[in-house]
Amino acid sequence: MVNDSEVKAQKSPFAMRNNERKVFDGKDGYVSINQVMFNVDMGYITDIHFEILEIINKYEFVTARQIFQLLLLKGIDVKSQSKVDDKLQKLIKTKVITRYYFTSEEGKGIFRVYCLEKMGKYLLASREIKSDWQQTNNAKPVHLIKKRLAANQIIIAYIEKVKAYESCDINAVLYSKKQNIKFKPTGGIIKLNNGKDVQELVFEVIRRNEQWEEKLIEKMQLYADFYNFFLAKDCDFEKAPQLVIVAEDNQHISEIFKIIKKAAIPLKDTEMLFTTELKHLADNLESSLIEFQYNQENNTYKGVAVNNSLLLLREDRIEMPKIEKKEKAEKKEEEITEVVEKKEKEEKPKKSTKAKKEEIKEDIEEEPKKKTTKKKTTKEVSEDVKENENIEQKPKRGRKPKAKEAEVVEEQKEEKPKKKTTTKKTKK
Repeated sequence: MVNDSEVKAQKSPFAMRNNERKVFDGKDGYVSINQVMFNVDMGYITDIHFEILEIINKYEFVTARQIFQLLLLKGIDVKSQSKVDDKLQKLIKTKVITRYYFTSEEGKGIFRVYCLEKMGKYLLASREIKSDWQQTNNAKPVHLIKKRLAANQIIIAYIEKVKAYESCDINAVLYSKKQNIKFKPTGGIIKLNNGKDVQELVFEVIRRNEQWEEKLIEKMQLYADFYNFFLAKDCDFEKAPQLVIVAEDNQHISEIFKIIKKAAIPLKDTEMLFTTELKHLADNLESSLIEFQYNQENNTYKGVAVNNSLLLLREDRIEMPKIEKKEKAEKKEEEITEVVEKKEKEEKPKKSTKAKKEEIKEDIEEEPKKKTTKKKTTKEVSEDVKENENIEQKPKRGRKPKAKEAEVVEEQKEEKPKKKTTTKKTKK
């Protein structure tokens, strides 16, 4: 598996694309609970499959890479990414989970998204694991799924790299006293504790979907009400948590900050920090958070990295195993075969037999051309020249004289009645 620091991407895979839509890539048809239980009883669905189900249940929408990272962080010995992919494929065939991918004007997405199915919820209930999953969850639009995926990437980075990481709450709820509205941070809450200082970070993920500016203002107004009327023990916080806004890129950070200032939302500059999911791919997260500082002389704002002692690197960090060359080649071959099979299914008009024959003829004609020709000797060249001269000296074949043509016509007339007589005799 490729480490985060080795990923060289200028644009996040979880950023929005033009005309992006979600495509179903799971199993069609019906699977009964008896079929699922048969796989469990026969040992085809094992404890590792249940661990994968717990991860998908907790994070709602997850990529295969994120599942592999979370399994390693839980201390589960998984040999490679391909092994995890095989187990995911088994769960898809039994309709315990399902998956989607995204397509846009730029092409097909480079990853697939996994989520629960009804059978998966039943299996989790058999082990007394609570699941709030509903069938309508899988109908969520692209921008909400990508917000969840970006938040997952940040949580994984904090678990893996930050020494002071203590816990995370994905389903945390905040309360706006002025508007009397409960709302959820799209990125969840991460708690940091180094033994001396305790800090809780509230992550709000913003994507460039339709009308995102208006929705941003509405959400920031709820956060402003929460901070302005905050008291100790509100929403189980002893002190006000730190708001961190997650943007798609650096340009998106400046766009969000300008919208907040133009809307005159009563939030202090120190109450808002900014970041992107790509900043969490670095080995060290100490400079991952940005704060806008006001310069009175120039009357401008400037983004500056925040030094936070709670973001120190873990010494016992788990290193992600790298993918071997053979596994990469196998993955490429599998992807190519999948694409070819899909194209063959999508192609409705099948080729006729004549077209196939013409292709075969063209291939046969091209084969001798491809063969390497040997260089001729001087004797062979001289013989070829003599043969060409003899051919040129021979008179050209012209059309037959009129007399010969007339004879040929008379012979054809004589042959026709003979054939008719033979046919009559056979009938009699």
